[in-house]
Amino acid sequence: MAGTVTGAIVFALAFAISGIAPSQTREATQPQAQLGGEYPSPDHAIVARVLPIGKFGWAWAESRIDIRVRGGRLLRSVRFSSTDNEHGEGVEHAAWTPDSQFFVFNTSSSGGHTPWHGPAYFYARRENRFRSLDDYIGPGPCLAFTVVAPDVVRINVYEAIKDAMRGYDAYRPVRVRLGRLRVVDQ
Repeated sequence: MAGTVTGAIVFALAFAISGIAPSQTREATQPQAQLGGEYPSPDHAIVARVLPIGKFGWAWAESRIDIRVRGGRLLRSVRFSSTDNEHGEGVEHAAWTPDSQFFVFNTSSSGGHTPWHGPAYFYARRENRFRSLDDYIGPGPCLAFTVVAPDVVRINVYEAIKDAMRGYDAYRPVRVRLGRLRVVDQ
């Protein structure tokens, strides 16, 4: 019994020292797995809804994201559709940061173009604006990512090509603190 209590105390202290509670780290999920494609923010004030807008049989190949207040008023929307249903993007993974300030997601091409690249984006609540995360960190594969309190994204980016034989298959994990990104509009 004493060992169990000691283990629980050590576990709690480890998280207290790191400043991250177990519930403040979460893996991004696929929108098809979310009821109605809805992602409520952790503070429950707004909802990101990922909607399939692709052609019949391939509905999730292209997506639209609506950001709404809980009462339903639309704050911002973005469409990743194309006229031929082969040049748009579909959301693959998405998650809110634990501080409810950023909705992060990555996509894949609806036509199979550039299968090595999964563009990453985020919605910044304070600015009420969508931005490309790739503009800050470079391209990466379309793999699941993790969000950590308060506003950190753990995501993969490609290594610079040093050996032409390796091509675009080498990637490395990076940590991005979204609240500290500086944007200069041109």
